[in-house]
Amino acid sequence: AAAITELNVNNVTAPGTKSLAGINYFPNLTKLTVSGLESLEDTDLSSNLKLTSIDISLKNGAKSVVTTNLTALTTFSFEVTGTVTEEMV
Repeated sequence: AAAITELNVNNVTAPGTKSLAGINYFPNLTKLTVSGLESLEDTDLSSNLKLTSIDISLKNGAKSVVTTNLTALTTFSFEVTGTVTEEMV
């Protein structure tokens, strides 16, 4: 995991994904792209200190995305493409 600098999580590469638990095991991650998934549970990216770009596009939203301490972050995009459910508000 330490060698990976870019990660693309989508409905083709990881169908049914509801969580990014374990993302902290990618300490050299600089770019994260998440697309086409229904939703995400609480997502804590605060230990991925080398992240410079985060692009998240979900059908129904996310409960939370924590980006505390990401001082290298230059690009952040979050998009909901469908209807936000009450559970995600």
